[in-house]
Amino acid sequence: MEYIGLDYQVSWKILKGLFSRLVFMPIIVLFFFANQGFSQNELFFKQLTESFTNTIIKDADGFIWVGTQDGLLRYDNNEFKSFRHKKDEQHSLPNNYIWTIVEDLNENLWIGTFGGGLAMWDKTKEKFFNFENKIDQGAASIHALEIYQDSLLLVGTETGLFTFNIEVKKYVDSLNCLNSNDCFINDIYVSDQGDAYIATNGGVFVKESTSKTYEKLILDHSDSPVHCIEGIAHRIYIGTDNGLFTYNQRKKIVNHQLADKVVVSILPINTEEWYVGTNTGLGQFSNKDGYIWHREELAGENTLKSDFIHTLYEIEDEIVWAGTRKGIHQFTIKPPVFQNLNRIYNNSICSPTALGMTEDKNANVWICSREGLLFLDMEGNKDYWEAKCYNPQNTPEMRNAYTINITKDSKDDLWLAYRKNGFSRIRQVGSELIWTDFPKVNSILNGDGINQVFEDSDGTYWLATRGKGLMQFDPQTEEIITYDVSNGLSHPYVFRIFEDSEQRLWLSTANGGLCQFDKKGKSFNCYTVDRNNPSSIAADMVLSTSQFSDNRLLVSTVNGLNILEKDATFRLINMLDGLTNNIIYGALEDDNGYLWVSTNEGISRLDISGDEVKTINYTKENGLGSKEFNQHSFLEHSSGLFFFGGVEGVTFFDPIKIESEKIKASIVFTDFQLFNNSVPVDGTSANEFTLQKSINETSEIKLDYNENSIAFEFAALAYGNAGTLTYLHKMEGLEEEWIASGNRNYVSYPKVPPGNYQFKVRLMDQNEQILDVEKSINIYISRPPWKTWWAYLFYLGVLVATVYGIIYVQTERTKAIAEARENERSIFRKKMSRDFHDEAGNKITMISLLTDHATRNTSDSKVISTMEQLQDNIQELRSGMQDFIWVLDPAKDNLFDVLVRFRDFAHDSFEYTDIEFQFDSIDPSLEKVEMQGNVRRHFLLIFKEAITNILKYAKASKVKFKFSKNEDEWKFHLKDDGVGFDIDELKRINGLNNMIARGEKINAEVEIVSKSGKGTSIILKWIS
Repeated sequence: MEYIGLDYQVSWKILKGLFSRLVFMPIIVLFFFANQGFSQNELFFKQLTESFTNTIIKDADGFIWVGTQDGLLRYDNNEFKSFRHKKDEQHSLPNNYIWTIVEDLNENLWIGTFGGGLAMWDKTKEKFFNFENKIDQGAASIHALEIYQDSLLLVGTETGLFTFNIEVKKYVDSLNCLNSNDCFINDIYVSDQGDAYIATNGGVFVKESTSKTYEKLILDHSDSPVHCIEGIAHRIYIGTDNGLFTYNQRKKIVNHQLADKVVVSILPINTEEWYVGTNTGLGQFSNKDGYIWHREELAGENTLKSDFIHTLYEIEDEIVWAGTRKGIHQFTIKPPVFQNLNRIYNNSICSPTALGMTEDKNANVWICSREGLLFLDMEGNKDYWEAKCYNPQNTPEMRNAYTINITKDSKDDLWLAYRKNGFSRIRQVGSELIWTDFPKVNSILNGDGINQVFEDSDGTYWLATRGKGLMQFDPQTEEIITYDVSNGLSHPYVFRIFEDSEQRLWLSTANGGLCQFDKKGKSFNCYTVDRNNPSSIAADMVLSTSQFSDNRLLVSTVNGLNILEKDATFRLINMLDGLTNNIIYGALEDDNGYLWVSTNEGISRLDISGDEVKTINYTKENGLGSKEFNQHSFLEHSSGLFFFGGVEGVTFFDPIKIESEKIKASIVFTDFQLFNNSVPVDGTSANEFTLQKSINETSEIKLDYNENSIAFEFAALAYGNAGTLTYLHKMEGLEEEWIASGNRNYVSYPKVPPGNYQFKVRLMDQNEQILDVEKSINIYISRPPWKTWWAYLFYLGVLVATVYGIIYVQTERTKAIAEARENERSIFRKKMSRDFHDEAGNKITMISLLTDHATRNTSDSKVISTMEQLQDNIQELRSGMQDFIWVLDPAKDNLFDVLVRFRDFAHDSFEYTDIEFQFDSIDPSLEKVEMQGNVRRHFLLIFKEAITNILKYAKASKVKFKFSKNEDEWKFHLKDDGVGFDIDELKRINGLNNMIARGEKINAEVEIVSKSGKGTSIILKWIS
């Protein structure tokens, strides 16, 4: 990231975040070609292997197989796995020299070797099976294979053509030489119509689907050797020692080209575009440009390392592998959607670190850099764009090589801002450039530079200075008017100036937020960070400002994109909305209403039309020319192209043509390990665990309890998206959440406990979107014998018997002790009740007689009154004593007696009042409901208190008591129709609190419900 030299003091914390270099993620360069340049005629090659390559094929699972002169390679998007002949191994390759490979409908591979005959790769068993040609044992060098009529395999050898039956797995027919001079067969092609084309050293022979014989196809009269045949639609391409022939099946017309070339491989793209491999390089043909040749350049980067192109294969849409004598070279034939100016910069003295840019009156682009000003002549096709770098060495009028920004005014003049020494005006007159200096202004700047020259809609020029505020500038008189902090500007360092649709000026400042300048009032209104207001601007460092089509302001800051809403609040879009980075340099809107923003981690497309922001991120893996972009460096060109400049050059693209492509990917398992050792397939060792099928074909694995340290290796077969996909995995039954493993395609699980599991793998793209593809395998780990169900059943039986015996003995002992204690307590309580009754009763009776005698023998009214009060207290004492004695009596420890006693008390209390008392009938069976003495006592006291309160305060006419049971819970309800009360208004509530407290002591819930004029309810809930 290039940050325009900030000399004025700014918050170090912000600068540190802005300047810091982010760690680059490892990039798999295997598929990293789209960002190498923009020419459709340029191909950029990456050498993947160095082995002499004869043939390439992609199988149904997505693996790529490569036949070399030294074995067979299988590529899984991570690594090449090698298969070679092993002398003492029955199921290895018969020979290391691989000529050709084809896949049948059962997804088995058939391999033609040089001297070893025919072999089949069984992907389920992961073994090679070799088949001897008993018809002609000398036909062991197989150069061509092709599936014919689904179940047959045409086998082309050095001694003729043979037919192999795939179903019965044996040779069934031979044609030998097609004629006396044409025994050596180089290639076989079967068209969509079922016609078989045989390439021999003596020409091409064709057997149409309706014919039983081969007829020679006359190409010319040379009968030169034919090396390869391919087809598309009704056109057949034939590569020979005498160039390339195209044969139109419909019109029966043969065309000839490249007569001076030996064509050994062909890749048709369509009927107007194809690639040919020769012994002198790779030919790229289009109807538009004819042939463009790519040849060996040993010293060059991204070039061919061999001119001999044996095979061409499109491994994925528009990604091609070229097999050469020096290995595989990959290139892409798809014009990149993101293009760059690397070709221009590679031949320019200007620095590729792009800064400000603008479009001139001729639709050409000018780009600033640290080492000059780049002029990009965009006339004609992109392939032929040219450039020139202006610097003080070749242009003395320039005041500095370090150019920061360039703008165009209404007169089509260009204004160039330098990092130091002010600015210049560039006027284009024909092919001549007239440079104008402004010495008076530059002297005021005192050698400093500026960030921007801006002309507003009124024709007034403004300077964004580097610490001197905003300057109004007259190009004719060079008069300057300065507006700075004294006028309300929040910070004197101004990055950029922007005029919105209402002709208001907006200033992006270094540490003073976003400022609006009132041109009439000559004052500023600044928006800065307010930590107490989440709707304020998110950062005080504003890098640029632009406007959305609905007139909302787009404010690019070091803390995300801030959108100034019409209510003067800011909507923040940052990494929480899917951005890869919060530093936003510039924002452009395309014709579809999407926003494109440049950041320190690539370019992002934003859809802000809804409440939720939809984000798509693009990085170097998608073809961007740079990872980190720069301030001032964004431009919407009149052609519709968007330009963004970064530390590694300029990326440009047509935003309308960029669509969200659905990634085509599959996941395969490539290895299964026990205790860090790969498990073989269909092994023979009785003491070794083996797979019955290859791990990728296996749906379930059953393991013993001691085979519990396992590992998996997997791969994403998406060759055009390498570096953009990461893995998620989960062992269901062991892990609750998906685990992101990044690019790591291996996971191990040591000491997995017995159980049923399912191991799953998913893929996630660079925007953290989960792809609709998943690979899974079921894992069962058995329990050890001592942990099986029958073992546990045995343990349970023993345990139950033991526990039962212990419990039985303990229960009987406890029961006997409890019975003895209970009998002892009952005897004690009865004796206490009887003794207390006798002693206390006699004393109370005596006191009552004495008070009665005293009352009768006195005429003193005070004494009589006192004696009567004493007599009342004696009666209450007698009643309380009777209750106490009743509680002590163990024979009364049941609900029946409690209810009877309460009923009697209530009847006695209401007998001489006008209150009608109703009580539910009491079933004698309630004697079986046990209620201990303490519970009985508090129960009676609670409801006696309630009766007393009714008599004193309620003024009731009716009182009801009812009870019910729901499962183990009893509910007792005492209700009156009296005056009621509001609990909050009571001044004395001790009695009510006592009732609630007594309920808590017996684990019962007491609820008091009352309302003035509505009566009162006392509800007690007790669990028996």
